[in-house]
Amino acid sequence: MSPVAKCKRIPVIAYINPLSASGRTTLALHTALYLAQKSDIGRRILVIDFDAQGHTSTRLMKRLDLAGLPGTRTAELFETPSDPIQPLLTPSGCELIYSLAEDIQLYDIESANSANAHLPADNLAPLLGSGRYGAVILDCPGQKTRALAAAARLANHVVVPVAASAQLNASNWLQQITSRLRRSGSNASVTGVVINKYLLTNARHQKFVAGLELDLGDLLLKQKIGLRSSFGTANANGHAVWDVRTGAHRLAAQEIQDVIREIISRVGLY
Repeated sequence: MSPVAKCKRIPVIAYINPLSASGRTTLALHTALYLAQKSDIGRRILVIDFDAQGHTSTRLMKRLDLAGLPGTRTAELFETPSDPIQPLLTPSGCELIYSLAEDIQLYDIESANSANAHLPADNLAPLLGSGRYGAVILDCPGQKTRALAAAARLANHVVVPVAASAQLNASNWLQQITSRLRRSGSNASVTGVVINKYLLTNARHQKFVAGLELDLGDLLLKQKIGLRSSFGTANANGHAVWDVRTGAHRLAAQEIQDVIREIISRVGLY
């Protein structure tokens, strides 16, 4: 079996939504940390930060200055490699292909040859086909970019977080995401949609969720994530919210763990 064929057997989960403040990075970060703590997976978790803002990278590396560190940067995946890909080992035990904070080289991918969008998947095929990894997590940029197209081509599962305060037509919005996947050359379909930043007492949020339930059916995850300041505190320090031992974080921890368990069940990890 070729490395590319083997890659398809590994869950490669991309968190994608063109809308800002949807919770892509929070979910990508927490999914990676959750899986890294699951000893029964038996293989490492790889995180690839396709977002040039670099939030997932800086948080996984505990805000260490990444400039000058060894290891492969995401921007290098868009080049013909001269050296083997070498992910960084993070304090959490995840491995990371990283972006610098406001990574100029990754931003510059947008003015490069559009044909280069296929290179990350090609370059990563031997690594992902090695059997080293149990799952791959992709944090994706929000805007329509070549980095997003490259991530979409690599993914075999797409999870779409959406804030409960969003103003959108669910059917049209999801069709736009699906069309974007196809234009990028991705064969992935949307595995699930996650409600984020939800307030049970907010009538507008209730109405929005009811509309999504009607439009999306089983595509909408049953579990939801509330509007919790706990995530900002945990993210800022590079921790999972369940590792912050205060009462205020317990409900946030339970909610996001329930969501992650539903996601990994859908992608077939358990």
